[in-house]
Amino acid sequence: MTDKLLTIDELADALGGIGRVTIYRHIKSLPGFPQPVKVGAATRFRHSEVQAFIRGDHLVCAEANQANPKQQPAVHLRGSANSETKI
Repeated sequence: MTDKLLTIDELADALGGIGRVTIYRHIKSLPGFPQPVKVGAATRFRHSEVQAFIRGDHLVCAEANQANPKQQPAVHLRGSANSETKI
């Protein structure tokens, strides 16, 4: 199954109506923010990345990396509802 691609306006709506300028600022400076995908001349955003960002998946890894600053960054994979797997 292919991932739905959202326009910037659809992304803005999904994120509570933020503006285009704010979206482009977040792309450059906010870790975990959905990155654009170029389709010809059009810019799109992967629906799965937007949903992961809204759920806060990027925060789980960021917190783990801050807790262990001298270790390699932790990578978390979503497993079953009751477990997470750390690599």
